[in-house]
Amino acid sequence: RYKESRNNNGEIMAGTIEINGTGGIIEGNLGAANVNVNLDAVHDLDGSDDYLYAADHNDFSFGDGSSDNPFSVSAWIYMDDATNFSIISKGTYNSTAEYAFKIQSDNKIHFWIADESVASCHIGRVSPALTQYEGTWIHVAGTYNGNGSGSSDLKIYIDGVQVDNATDESNAASYVAMENLTANLHIGRYSSNYANGKIADVRVYAEELTASEIQVLASKINVNTSLGAGTANLKAYWPIAGTSIDITDNSANSHNLTASGSPATVYDTFSVDVYDNSTTTDGTFTIT
Repeated sequence: RYKESRNNNGEIMAGTIEINGTGGIIEGNLGAANVNVNLDAVHDLDGSDDYLYAADHNDFSFGDGSSDNPFSVSAWIYMDDATNFSIISKGTYNSTAEYAFKIQSDNKIHFWIADESVASCHIGRVSPALTQYEGTWIHVAGTYNGNGSGSSDLKIYIDGVQVDNATDESNAASYVAMENLTANLHIGRYSSNYANGKIADVRVYAEELTASEIQVLASKINVNTSLGAGTANLKAYWPIAGTSIDITDNSANSHNLTASGSPATVYDTFSVDVYDNSTTTDGTFTIT
């Protein structure tokens, strides 16, 4: 974003250039512009006891024990370590589980839904390993069509592309529907496993998002909610980023998050390169 003022000859007199998000390229004479790079912070989860949670609510339950409804989850993640990087979950398996979208010890995303009326009963899908994405921001999403007919009803996306290539299921033939149970919704934690890295722009939808809608969400961290998926079925949207980290629910439903542990406040990593032999600046240059 570039704010400038010019004199009567059209020459740049002063201004401010702000580069936010995950990077940018500027070419040309910047004149006396001030340059500010990445003013937004995120939470850094330590992999030990840091996570965020929203209180249990019917908006986060998509089954009633007899039938399911479609839903989708979406997040941007930065994994310092992919192993057991928990993303979004509600409940613990064979106790209070409804669904989980998490990376397990095999470094793969497992997205499953559970029927707690039957012991060890769930259906789901698995992605390829994510170790190649450690140390960088990626978008991940999971969708479910609500049919309850088998593991193929669920899909996993990475950076807007469907990637699931295997099933994760147990007693699949006995699956009827998720139960509407009482566990909180966790971000960055599943049971005793915690995410080691960063999570931002987390959303929950009461619909099966299409591939094109997922691609819009994967185009930019905290992309405008009016783009892609319709807001009518947006049950929660937590930016978890900003000059003051925003963990309030930016949907219409007021499901604000609570931070547990002591998540650190950090800024993304940027590099600045200048490619010429006569660089000067009359403004300030700030990198945070």
